[in-house]
Amino acid sequence: MIGIEYSTEARAYAHEANGLELTPGSILELPLADNAVLVACALDVLEHVEDDARGLSELVRVTKPGGIIIINVPAFKLLWSDWDVSLGHYRRYTLGMMRELLQPHLAQHSIEIVELKYINSVAFPLILAYRMFRKVVPSKSRAEDKVPSPAINSALYNLLVAPAKWRWFKAPFGVSVFAVLRKRV
Repeated sequence: MIGIEYSTEARAYAHEANGLELTPGSILELPLADNAVLVACALDVLEHVEDDARGLSELVRVTKPGGIIIINVPAFKLLWSDWDVSLGHYRRYTLGMMRELLQPHLAQHSIEIVELKYINSVAFPLILAYRMFRKVVPSKSRAEDKVPSPAINSALYNLLVAPAKWRWFKAPFGVSVFAVLRKRV
């Protein structure tokens, strides 16, 4: 497994906290050969770069024919908040925006969509209400900056992760857009 991280600080933290050695690099110019990996993941990465099309092209380039590309990005501009700003996001996506981003590769028949859907749908109304409340009643403290207790983490897992595994569940909204793509042989 190869982990690539742009941030020097994040690479140092990964090493100190978990003993992980991450390769310096950017999604815009992955330090890998063409067709080098069987699975490429960009989990909450594309929203951090202005040229997300180039980032996607890099994922396609480094993935072997028949390989899988997994992408997760935040959804809906309606949920935009100071949290997005502090994280350096350029955008939040809709399914339509993701299809538009994928379109050149679909048209060239270099990839196919295995799965494309909204996830974290159960949490959407709660997060929307919280973000709207924060716009009306600003605070220097953010819930996003705190690590939840094990009990709350377990509840969040059941609310967020478990429904995302349901292949049959296609919600019309969610906090994230999730895509599984296959590079054509």
